[in-house]
Amino acid sequence: MENSLRQIKYIGGIGAILVLLTIVPYFGFLTHIAGKVLLIIAFYKLSSILKNKYIFSKYLTGFVISLMGIMIALISGIGFSLLFITKNKPTVQSMSLGVIAGIIIFWLILIISSYYYSRSYKLLGKHFDLELFNLAANFVMWGGITAIILIGFILFFVSGILMAIAFWHMPERIIEEQRTI
Repeated sequence: MENSLRQIKYIGGIGAILVLLTIVPYFGFLTHIAGKVLLIIAFYKLSSILKNKYIFSKYLTGFVISLMGIMIALISGIGFSLLFITKNKPTVQSMSLGVIAGIIIFWLILIISSYYYSRSYKLLGKHFDLELFNLAANFVMWGGITAIILIGFILFFVSGILMAIAFWHMPERIIEEQRTI
């Protein structure tokens, strides 16, 4: 058990750092995927050890919603652009309306996925009595809300840093009280 928590600390911490490396040109997308996979593993294992299925299910729900949000935003942006182009002459204005519609849909879905991520983080904060997880939850939620004005992406980055630090500060042993919260 102690060994598995130590592994989860490393898996989660490294996963959070890899997600932060998304901003690196050329290979950032790959580090993001690898980081998300490691975080999914960490949340799954923590959910099992703490016997709280909601830790993993809320994280996974946020992940799936964000993936669907990217696809829906792209499809709707293209769809709205085509709609505006076919009803009018193709202009920059009609294309812009499609792009704006896609951005707004993406933003709304981003808020929903941020909510699920934050719920999962707060559950970890409650189990481990670590304020860093709660702080990361607040930053990710406000990041989703303010992403439309681009400040949110800075808040997402700060949330990722807090998540990495929170994983490194997790205890290496679980007290029975932490398991039953």
